[in-house]
Amino acid sequence: MHLTILQRIAQRDHSAVAECLDAYGGLVWSLADRYLKPYGDDVEDAVQDIFVEVWRHAGRYDPAVASEATFIATITHRRLIDRRRKHASRPALALERPSEVAHHSGANPDGAEKHDELARARSAFARLDQDEQQVLWYSLFH
Repeated sequence: MHLTILQRIAQRDHSAVAECLDAYGGLVWSLADRYLKPYGDDVEDAVQDIFVEVWRHAGRYDPAVASEATFIATITHRRLIDRRRKHASRPALALERPSEVAHHSGANPDGAEKHDELARARSAFARLDQDEQQVLWYSLFH
C-alpha cells in the first residue's frame, strides 16, 4: 500500500517532512502572503506555524475525504483567519522614529543589550545552511 505524504508524517517519517515542504510550501506561502501582507504580518512566521499545525494533525488526514492539498489548504485558511483576527484585536502601535528608538535604548541599557543579543542571534542563524536552520527550528518548536 502506497502511503501519502501526510500519512507518512503521521507515522513520524522524517523524510516526508521535506517532501511536504517541497510539495505544498508554495501553496501555503502564496496563501499566507495574500492573506497577511495587507496587515503587515510576518508571512514566514505564519508559514512555519501552519506547517507545525499540519505536522500535528497529519494523523487526521483521510485520503477518502479530501486531497492532501485540500487538507493543507484548509488548515492554512483556518490559521490565517486566526492570525488576522488576532491582528485585528490588537491596538495599533505607534511606530517610533529611529532617533526615538536610539534615545530609549540609551536610557535603558538592558534594552540595548537585548537588542544586540537578538541581532547576534539572527546573524548566527542566517549563517547556518538551510538544513541546519530547519534542525534548529524543529528542536526549538517541535
